[in-house]
Amino acid sequence: MVNAYDFKLLGEEPVNGVDAWVIEATPRKGFHPTQPHADMLSKIKGRIWIEKTDYNWVKVDAESIDTMSFGLFFFRIHKGAHLAFEQVHLNDEVWLIHKLFISGGARIALLKNENIEQEDEFTNYQKFSSSTRILPGVREVPADPPK
Repeated sequence: MVNAYDFKLLGEEPVNGVDAWVIEATPRKGFHPTQPHADMLSKIKGRIWIEKTDYNWVKVDAESIDTMSFGLFFFRIHKGAHLAFEQVHLNDEVWLIHKLFISGGARIALLKNENIEQEDEFTNYQKFSSSTRILPGVREVPADPPK
């Protein structure tokens, strides 16, 4: 990703009470991908909000600036598609998606055009716990030998 974009610091802005830098990512002209599917990076521009403490992405706002194809004609995302999300730091332990917004058009297998606009908000995260108990008379399954 570092080679695919020119980055520009636009300033600072809090996101959900977290101090963050706002960085603009513009596709770099002449980018030559070295990883599979990395060529799609040249078709996306956006902004990234990075929190100042541990450098986590707290917000992303991205837009396709050209049509992106996956599998010769299997799936295409049209120019102008928009993706945005915000994350929240939960219990000072983990970053999880809090808000998600998707808008745009796509074509599936040259057969069906779809337009979507969807906004989701994730709340009420709960920790889960589990326990294990070794029962009498139960034997451990041996691991497969390395090949």
